[in-house]
Amino acid sequence: MAISKQWLHEAKLLCDEPGPEDGVDPRELARFRLTRKTKQNRPLEKVAQRTISLWIMAELADDVFRDIDVAAVQLTEDGQFLWVLIHHYSSAQAQTEVALQKLNALQGYLRAQVARAVNRKRVPVLKFEVLQMDR
Repeated sequence: MAISKQWLHEAKLLCDEPGPEDGVDPRELARFRLTRKTKQNRPLEKVAQRTISLWIMAELADDVFRDIDVAAVQLTEDGQFLWVLIHHYSSAQAQTEVALQKLNALQGYLRAQVARAVNRKRVPVLKFEVLQMDR
């Protein structure tokens, strides 16, 4: 078994089954539908969401990422960007901005992990956006 597939198998054991739309207003997700779903885009978005979510939970052992969940990953129409929509369950706006800055700093690293999981040489650039949740 390849190292990346072995890691994904081990990382799946760390969590139950995180749902992509846990606690999100469906209207909020519908606003970010940027592309028509095609047979090529769906697997990339699914694998990217799973990989980024698992890497944030397992490998990036930082307290800032403790309250983060990946809600959805959407590929833009031109295929240049993968929009990663995240929840940050902390109520502090400053902590949310720090988490977003750190994710943007780790964008290249996470992009390389997605490329390894998808077995592609080139993967679109990751762009992170925080979904605001009303409490």
